[in-house]
Amino acid sequence: MHSPRAHVCLVIDCSTSMNGKRLDMVKENITRVLDQLNERDLLSIVTFSDEAEVFLPPTQLNNLEVIKARISQISTSGSTEIKKGLKAGIDLLWQGQRENFSRNLILLTDGHTYGDEEDCYRLAAKAADQGIMINAMGIGHEWHEAFLEKMTSLTGGTTLFINSKDFLSHYLKSFFSSLNTIYAQNLRLSLQLDSRLSLQYLFQLDPNVVQHSLEGTHIMLGDLYYGKKSVFLMEFTVHPLIKKDKDVELLTGQIIMDLPHEEQKKARLFPHLSLKVVDELVGDRPPEEIVRALSKVTLYTMQERSREDVKIGSIIRATRRLNYLASRLLAEGEVQLAQRVLSENETIKETQHFSQDGEKELKYGTKQLLALPNPK
Repeated sequence: MHSPRAHVCLVIDCSTSMNGKRLDMVKENITRVLDQLNERDLLSIVTFSDEAEVFLPPTQLNNLEVIKARISQISTSGSTEIKKGLKAGIDLLWQGQRENFSRNLILLTDGHTYGDEEDCYRLAAKAADQGIMINAMGIGHEWHEAFLEKMTSLTGGTTLFINSKDFLSHYLKSFFSSLNTIYAQNLRLSLQLDSRLSLQYLFQLDPNVVQHSLEGTHIMLGDLYYGKKSVFLMEFTVHPLIKKDKDVELLTGQIIMDLPHEEQKKARLFPHLSLKVVDELVGDRPPEEIVRALSKVTLYTMQERSREDVKIGSIIRATRRLNYLASRLLAEGEVQLAQRVLSENETIKETQHFSQDGEKELKYGTKQLLALPNPK
């Protein structure tokens, strides 16, 4: 029995807006972390602007100097059409499909794509069916986070904001080092929801932070790793009940997963959770882990609502929310992020808008709080 090999395809936006420091940073960071990949693994690179090119075909990582030399030759031109790069990357991963391979696509972009969003969602759904996970990295402030987050969550992947020179290499090191610790791949959750309730959200808190898309019949949950627990937080709304109701089925369904260590056999889990309907309030305190997670989700949703307030011109309400968010962050010991919130608050008061990077820094700063280790 052999550990699953990995094929990682980097899909890199090479439109003219990436010229200079942005592309140099991407190339430098990728080159820096290549030695994190096992020599048995494969790396491929697709570059795209208004056309896509297979810049590096699937190459085993036993000749790093050749790969590094090829990366140094990447240059910019044209505009951003993500669909073309995405399709080329997915096709490359699937055409080179072999048993006992995990297949991962990492998209790096700094811009919007125009008019092909729905095509990208369909491609992501196709990738999920083929066991390909898509993660995205946004550079700068112009990329469309709602679009990228929906697209990546369809495959169980996540979207991150690159807001420092070293963040990309830190993420890539962590990502590459995890590839050879995969126990199960392509987890798919099928839910059968009680008609008396609705699912409001599903967050993955560990090992990655993902707000999963609730569209479709399956929810992609990503991979399961040796030595790492996967933690999820779900919120349900229970609709009005009638007197004869004795319990509510919160969660019924199945999780299907592929086992790469066992010749791609599939395994199934059948989660089941129900709550009794009682007349009196139960006084038991929820587990501390859930209380902490809910507190962090509240901080995240608070900044989301402040963004909506700014969009509709409710500036006073937005600044009140941000002031309260800053006080909560200070109470949590997140001094640097709290100071960033207060700075952004002043910008909104003066200009009626967020600063260029402010919106994304607050969104992804509060989102990453969900991934912080629990206090001992």
